[in-house]
Amino acid sequence: MTSGEPEGAGAHVCATELSRRFGDHLALDRLNLEIHRGETFGLLGANGAGKTTFIRLLTGYLVPT
Repeated sequence: MTSGEPEGAGAHVCATELSRRFGDHLALDRLNLEIHRGETFGLLGANGAGKTTFIRLLTGYLVPT
């Protein structure tokens, strides 16, 4: 935390063994990821790699299976 940053600003994200299935298709397979407050983060990957699924899980639009 920097001295100019208000306390409580930003978020800490921790995903442990996060998985999501759509029928027989496994979209995310036991994802482990930690993003600390103040870090910059980007998702890169091929089509169908699970980027959108991860964001939807993170925001609560989807629930893990």
